[in-house]
Amino acid sequence: PEQRATAAKEVALLRNPKTVKEALSTPQRAEWLAAINKEMQSLIDKGVYRVEEVPAGRKLIPTRLVLKIKLNADGSIDKFKARCVVAGYRQKAGLDYDPMGTYSPMTESTTIRLLLSLANMLDLEVDHLDIKTAFLNGVLPESEQFYCSPPPGFSLEPGKGWKMLKGLYGAHQSGAVWAKTWREWMKQHYPEFHEAGTERCVYVMREAADGTPLDLSLARDIQLE
Repeated sequence: PEQRATAAKEVALLRNPKTVKEALSTPQRAEWLAAINKEMQSLIDKGVYRVEEVPAGRKLIPTRLVLKIKLNADGSIDKFKARCVVAGYRQKAGLDYDPMGTYSPMTESTTIRLLLSLANMLDLEVDHLDIKTAFLNGVLPESEQFYCSPPPGFSLEPGKGWKMLKGLYGAHQSGAVWAKTWREWMKQHYPEFHEAGTERCVYVMREAADGTPLDLSLARDIQLE
């Protein structure tokens, strides 16, 4: 409790800056600069955009860097995080995204609780992972590639902009494109896993990779109250 209280006091002296200029004027300038460079490098490494001449009639959609201090469970500082976000509300339906293709499936909280309950009843181990910058992996269809301006603090030659080739946080279609990319990746690398009926975010393996059926008798004998 004492350690948590001390950490809370330290964090209380800090604040999440609203702009890059504000962040770089704080005593944590080095930390924020490292976080910003890491985020911008992620966009480059994943080929999220390509610098091109902006076609006539197309307007650049603004982006900005969202800056946040991430905390550990005890309230101490974990890291300084920067996220490049596009102003999705400025996108035009039918031009910058398909209004019929923005649905992204999500797992129901009851499903998560059910899986954890089953793991506990069957004495199974539960593991987890975090896919960093997940949306940046979703490849945009050519018909949904839109144009952005870089966030404040970064500039391009006049008449040029970012042509977005992959999803970006804030864009209407990013969640749906990422979900599609994930499903295609699973089918290619783990075809033995199948979506669990209408719960499209849960994958079930009913037979091993070599085609051998799994023994599900134990699971069938479970009686849920």
